[in-house]
Amino acid sequence: YWARVQSIINSHWEPPPVDMAEQTYMMIVKFRLQRDGVINDVVVQQSSGNAYFDIAGQRAVLRPRVLPVFPADITEPHQDLSMVFTIGK
Repeated sequence: YWARVQSIINSHWEPPPVDMAEQTYMMIVKFRLQRDGVINDVVVQQSSGNAYFDIAGQRAVLRPRVLPVFPADITEPHQDLSMVFTIGK
């Protein structure tokens, strides 16, 4: 299930054209995934230092709008998750 969720979000990842100049950009997006697949509370947990890159990471999480519902073996009402987005070296 989690690999599928990550794959769906990654399919919406469109990093902005940034001048890499031998740099690596990494940011972390934190969000809450509800049992019914609804995504809430999307925030930048760790900024890359580049606003456009950070917005692109948030957009990748928000774009699917709804993810698959939890399988029966996940009984919690929600999961707090983080996704890391990186480009560079």
